[in-house]
Amino acid sequence: MDEKKSPENLGCQNETKKIGFNSLSNQRNRMLTEFKTGKQLSTFFIRDILGIPHPAGRIKELRIKHEILTLWTRESDRNGITHRIALYVYMGSKPRMGGH
Repeated sequence: MDEKKSPENLGCQNETKKIGFNSLSNQRNRMLTEFKTGKQLSTFFIRDILGIPHPAGRIKELRIKHEILTLWTRESDRNGITHRIALYVYMGSKPRMGGH
């Protein structure tokens, strides 16, 4: 095999060494950390600043244990194009069932 085309020399090696940083669990934790500072998080903020490519998916997962409201707003992207996007509002943890 040509040394230049060997699997270890393909792709962006610096990025692949960060595996785990963007795991689903870490994505949810980054969102919760931001929510707990009292912030409302927009789809663009979650994608661009927190580096989470599918905000709605992580919100759905967080809603299992947390109350999160969705408001709709209009916001311009980096290119100046206006979009209707979600603004997520953290309301706190859901009460535990069973009293334990």
